[in-house]
Amino acid sequence: RTTIIILIMEPQTSFHREILKHTRNLPAIYPAHTRYVENNLFREFAYTTKSRLSWCSKCGHTWRLENNLTDSVCGTTCPSCHEKLEVLSTNRKVFNSNGYFTVMTVCKGHQVIRCFRVDIERRYKKPAAYKFIEVIQYWISENGQNAVLARKKVCATWYDKWCYDSPLEIRKYDTYDEYLRQSLHYVRNKYLPKLLKCGFNGSYYGLKPVKFISLLLKCSPYETMLKQGDISTMKLLMDRVGSKINRYWPSMKICRRHGYQIPDYTIWTDHIDLLRHFNKDIHSPKYICPEDLDKEHSRLVCKRTLEKEREEIQKKAQEAYIHEENYRKAKSKYFGLYFTDGTIEIRVLSSVAEFVKEGTLLKHCVYTNDYYKRPASLILSARLKSDPTIPVETIEISLNTFDIIQSRGYKNGTSSYHQAIIDLMKSGLPKIRAIAA
Repeated sequence: RTTIIILIMEPQTSFHREILKHTRNLPAIYPAHTRYVENNLFREFAYTTKSRLSWCSKCGHTWRLENNLTDSVCGTTCPSCHEKLEVLSTNRKVFNSNGYFTVMTVCKGHQVIRCFRVDIERRYKKPAAYKFIEVIQYWISENGQNAVLARKKVCATWYDKWCYDSPLEIRKYDTYDEYLRQSLHYVRNKYLPKLLKCGFNGSYYGLKPVKFISLLLKCSPYETMLKQGDISTMKLLMDRVGSKINRYWPSMKICRRHGYQIPDYTIWTDHIDLLRHFNKDIHSPKYICPEDLDKEHSRLVCKRTLEKEREEIQKKAQEAYIHEENYRKAKSKYFGLYFTDGTIEIRVLSSVAEFVKEGTLLKHCVYTNDYYKRPASLILSARLKSDPTIPVETIEISLNTFDIIQSRGYKNGTSSYHQAIIDLMKSGLPKIRAIAA
């Protein structure tokens, strides 16, 4: 059973209408691109029969192997095109495969990321035949605005197929990020002059390319961090706060001016949010540069928790009901995830009520700071198998990079099981990525 995805968005803005007009000006793929794909995208084989007759998957040349065992282990070289080949024993005469190739260019003041589906057909005694079909285009303006054009796609669990005769149309951009991750990226690209001035050198530092470029063009604080070499902070804040960095940047500059080293940005940004909630001066070193960040943050968390507890019971019940439904819609596919090493067990928080209980028992802000509303975060609870009613640590996983953002125990500290929890969680990340795909 297959389903055709038709997530088409009508061009409602001048930006959409502009890129639809300019997409016709993009050139066809260059011979240099073709050569790069032929040399790097696919593994090349010497398909060999039991009689040791071999043919090259790249040029189709046939010859007889001299030492089948040695060649099978070490590989061989085609006598005609001199390509290094892996030896594969088979009697088949036709092989089909596919991959993705990405190239970046500039068109009418926009950064364009072009993703091609490459289908390859290998036939006995014939050179490999390549077919390039452009399936995705990401357009990013100089102010960081972005949109995606893509063809229709047939979605099924057992194969990957596009409707090649469908036009490139505006679609929901987050549907296609994974193709950029798995594609072969061309090494000689064209970039916007403004992007190069921001310090971009072709590396995305493990972040999604479109998100990274858009935020770099849109938010000057990330340009500053990149040029200063503060890559770890830039990555964390891009993933955590994104375009809302300007909410924290003035306070960050004050901290730097006073020589205050922020010990933990995940706690500190939450701390700033709490200060803003309580109408404190977030430009005052007295509040934003505490000597003991954990202690001060815990104090505000307790204050915020008590404030929430004083709210009207009926109002809280109604609010919880609304959030419960939204949370289940957003994260229900992860419910039931369970990891254990015999001592520790980790599972996904499956309701907003569990966020309340988790935050209350561990005295941290997983509920007070509305972690259940964050679309790019998955929250799990680590507990001892011998006493599964009491949480030991709460874990936040990024659904963008599939990294462990934080694992907090009582009052944002770490438990004696912290390293074991981290190791167990790392072993479960591939399963989370598979569900998210």
